[in-house]
Amino acid sequence: MPPESVEDYFRRIYLEAADSIVNCIRDRFDQEGYKTYSKLQQLLLKTCNKQHVDEELLNFVCDFYGEDLRKGELRIQLEILGETMKATLEPNAKQSERTLPEVVDHMRGLSPGNREILSQVCTLIKLILVCMRQMQ
Repeated sequence: MPPESVEDYFRRIYLEAADSIVNCIRDRFDQEGYKTYSKLQQLLLKTCNKQHVDEELLNFVCDFYGEDLRKGELRIQLEILGETMKATLEPNAKQSERTLPEVVDHMRGLSPGNREILSQVCTLIKLILVCMRQMQ
C-alpha cells in the first residue's frame, strides 16, 4: 500500500528506524553478562554509598562466582571499605554517590597490607573490571 503523503512515508521510515534502535538497545542490555556485571557493580557501590551490604546481591554474586568469593569475608570487607570510603570525605564535603573509578582509585591508594586485608574486595573489583572489559 503506497503512502498517502510524503509525511506518511517519512513517518513510516522514522518509526521503523526508532523500533530498530529500541530493539538493539534492549538486546544489548538484556544479556546475561550485563546483568551479572550490573549486580557486581551494584554490590560494591551500594556498600560504598550506604555503608551496608545488600544481602540479596551478596548472595547472588557469591553463588554465581562460587569459590572465587567467600561470602562471610566479603561481607565484612565491604563494610570496612564503606567505612574507609566514608572516612576519606573532606570534613565539610557533602556526601555524594561514589563511582566505580573513585572506589578503584581509593583501593589503589591503599598500602599493600591494607589491600591484603581487603583481598575479597580486590577480587570483586577485578571481576567487575574483567566483566566491563568483556562488555566492550
